[in-house]
Amino acid sequence: SDSEMKIIDFNPAALVALGLTADQLTGRSSMDPRWETIHEDGRPFPGDQHPSVVALRTGRAVRNVVMGVHRPNAELLWIEINSTPLYLGESKSPTNVVTSFTDITSWKTAEATIAGKTAELRKVLDGSPVWIAHWNRELKNVSANAGYCAHFGKTPSEVEGRSMEALLGPALFAMAAPHVRAVLNGEKQVFERELAHSGLVQQKLITYTPDVEAGAVAGFFLVIADVTEIKKLGQERGEMAAKLVESSRLSTLGEMAGGIAHEINTPLAVIITSSDLLLSQIGEKSVDLPGVAARVKKIQGTAQRIAKIVSGLRLFSRDSEKDPLEDVSVLGLVETTLDLCREKIGYESIELRLDVYKHLKISVRATEISQVLMNLIGNSVDAVSPLAEKWIELKAFERDSKVLIWVTDSGQGIPTALAKKIMDPFFTTKDVGKGTGLGLSISTRIIQAHKGKFFYDQRCPNTRFVIELPIGNVGRQPMAA
Repeated sequence: SDSEMKIIDFNPAALVALGLTADQLTGRSSMDPRWETIHEDGRPFPGDQHPSVVALRTGRAVRNVVMGVHRPNAELLWIEINSTPLYLGESKSPTNVVTSFTDITSWKTAEATIAGKTAELRKVLDGSPVWIAHWNRELKNVSANAGYCAHFGKTPSEVEGRSMEALLGPALFAMAAPHVRAVLNGEKQVFERELAHSGLVQQKLITYTPDVEAGAVAGFFLVIADVTEIKKLGQERGEMAAKLVESSRLSTLGEMAGGIAHEINTPLAVIITSSDLLLSQIGEKSVDLPGVAARVKKIQGTAQRIAKIVSGLRLFSRDSEKDPLEDVSVLGLVETTLDLCREKIGYESIELRLDVYKHLKISVRATEISQVLMNLIGNSVDAVSPLAEKWIELKAFERDSKVLIWVTDSGQGIPTALAKKIMDPFFTTKDVGKGTGLGLSISTRIIQAHKGKFFYDQRCPNTRFVIELPIGNVGRQPMAA
């Protein structure tokens, strides 16, 4: 530019950047309103403040000025300008000025995008119920979201740069100190703690995560989440699960009720008949003492059978959720469970096969394992009743310090498509009203709670479910050779 602020020379790159021809650019001055120049904040950038004008007026170079220029097609070009005054001849005042500029439009666009995304992220962080804070190694706050700051009655600008001890106070800072030391040593910290907030005591999950830069810990991120409701839901879920277990047990018991009634009615009929015969003999002059003794023994035996059935009912129906694990005989557990359903199995003319080692023990809550066995036996009875070949086999043996219990029946297995769903809650292949769809899913939960495994064996040609449990630790006897 010359002393009149008119452009007298330029290079081709300037023409390309400004979107002008040589004729359009030659002779144009900074005061030309067609430039439509603006500052970074969008304010108009008057011609008398352009770097070239200022350099010519003051005689001093102007560096790194950012200006927005509208091209003829209305596109906005962002440039960074350097203007240097020239003193030609003997002049003591600037006669000309050389201006160079760099197109920084892409950089400004990227900067605007980043600023926008940063603002969006800030909104998300400030709107989050999770408290977040970033601390440097000197325990000065780098940044924090609105939720974290509000807990201390501050705004993010009031917290930024503040020391951790000043913000937390001596007591809370002393509680945090061990975790701070650990995280600055590169050890992530995750723990729960009760904190008072808005007059309420809340359960908080607190996480300290190291902020690593170039292989060194430069500070840490603190994240605090309220898990009070989650804890409450977890407790409610546990209570609901317990109710479902109880419901399933009673449902299974209801399905077996007819068989249990037969189990009790048959021996009761024996007792009544034998008692009538005894009473009739008492009135006779000569009493057949051996016959009386035989009938008394029969009454005793049938009464004991009823007692076993009642005992099994009491075991099966009681709430065992809080029972400790105990070593119990597998054979005894199987026999006790079968006492409740032998009559139904016999009524359906189903062959019952037992192959259980008598000294085998498992560490369990007996009532719960009895529920699993009862459910599997009941399912097998329903499945094989319409078949020509009807049998159910219960087998138990030891393998790799585990006890495996197989419940197999004469069914031809479960189709693959159904086998993938049978453990899902409320899934059932039974007719409406004949099953809750909870038996197998609850059985899975019970066995998993015993640190065992429960699954359907797809390799078996018949229908087989497998229970795997820890072997008993008390009173274990060696296996027979």
